[in-house]
This record gives sequence, structure tokens and C-alpha cells, in this order.
Amino acid sequence: MNCKNCHTELLTKDDYCKCCGGKVIRNRLTFRNLFEHLSETFFNYDNKLLRTFIRLFNRPEDVIGDYIEGVRKKYVNPISYLGIALTLTGIIIYLMKRSTLEVNYDVFNQGMNQNYMAKIQSLTTEYASLIFISYIPLLVAASWLILKKRNYNITERTVAFTYLMAQYSITSIIPSIFILIIVPQAYMTYSIFALTFLILYLLWSLFRISKIHGFEFIGQIMVFLSFFGVLYIFYIIGLMIIALLTGLINLEDFKPN
Repeated sequence: MNCKNCHTELLTKDDYCKCCGGKVIRNRLTFRNLFEHLSETFFNYDNKLLRTFIRLFNRPEDVIGDYIEGVRKKYVNPISYLGIALTLTGIIIYLMKRSTLEVNYDVFNQGMNQNYMAKIQSLTTEYASLIFISYIPLLVAASWLILKKRNYNITERTVAFTYLMAQYSITSIIPSIFILIIVPQAYMTYSIFALTFLILYLLWSLFRISKIHGFEFIGQIMVFLSFFGVLYIFYIIGLMIIALLTGLINLEDFKPN
């Protein structure tokens, strides 16, 4: 008998391949062993995915610090973790497309133009992944002071915020699906709470990662939020200019009903 993964010859008593470490599968595929495999893959505490998810909540500095210092087998790497987040985000995009006429973007009842609301949803769903990823360099730039004590370079800061943004995305997938299925008209109101959670999670994580405490942390976090706010304003202005120049939106869309 040979290993089905690397074709190394196996002994009858072998349960794992001595060459590649793959598990020896002797039984035919059934729903039972398929479910057991999925449970082992995604819900086993020793599994890297579950371990990464839990640690990014209670000790984000361990996941980020270990990866930067060269520990690559203990946790899911940041690119793969971001890939999982973007894949799950695809579910939200699908549901938003199915809820085109029900998601209310006029949260504050300002009489927003319905055509504009429809274009917001179309652009948001079409470029959701790109918009999500583009927040990471903004956060990296805004963190120039608060992570200075850790002496992280740009790449290392990118790793940190890739993990944190992916964690937020994965965490928000279940409540987002629930809202879109049950009360899609309340999705934008829910988004405000989700944004609040993101800010609090980032602050908590930066507190753990930066190793700065007391008034020094408060001062530096204010600089971080202020700098990010300025960058975000310019970012939105840039997106609006691009959208106007490319014809994705026009000035008529901004007129209220």
C-alpha cells in the first residue's frame, strides 16, 4: 500500500505516512467520516484555524508576535487568514445582491436619492474585497507612533493589521448573515454597531501589542485615531473623484428625492 499523497510505501500498521505525515485513509468516503473530517479540521481546539481565531481575541500579541519572530506552524499565516475572511465575505456579498431593494442605506432618514442608494449597494458589493483590503495600508500608516516602541517595520505592521482586519471580518460573518436574512432593512444600522466593535477591537489589540500603558497609550491612541481619520477622509475623497471621473456615479445622484 502506498501513501495517496506522496506515494511513499507504507506498512500495514501505519496510520500516518512517515514521509509527508498524511493520515492513512482506508475506508470509503461516507457522510459520517466526511463530517468527522470537517469537525476535526475546523472545530478541533488543536487545529490552527480555531487556535488562531481564539488567540486573536484574548492574546493577539502572541499570534502577531510569534509570526513576526518566525513561528510559522502554530497559527494560520496572515495571508491565508485574510483569504478565509474574504471567502466568507463572499457570502455577505451574495446576500446583499439578493436584498437589493430591502437594504436601507438612508440610516438617518435624510431623503437620500434612491438611485444613489442603489449605486452605493452595487459599488459596495462589487468592490467589497478591494475596499476591505485597502483599509490595511491606511491603518499601517496611522500606526507609525503607537507601534514605534515595538520597532515594527512596514511589513510587520502590515502582518499585524492583516490579522486584525481578517479577525473582524470572520467574527462579523454570522451576525451579518442573520441580519441580511431576517431584517435586511436594518443592515446599515447594524453596520454602525459593527464599526464600533471594530474600533474597540483595534484599540484592545493595539493595547496588547504596543506594550504601552496609562496616559502614554491614551495620547498615542488619540494620535492614531486622528491620523487615521485624516487619511480616511482623503481616501473617501479620492474614491469619489475616481467614481465621478469614471462615470460610476454622477452629481445628479447626490440630489435628495
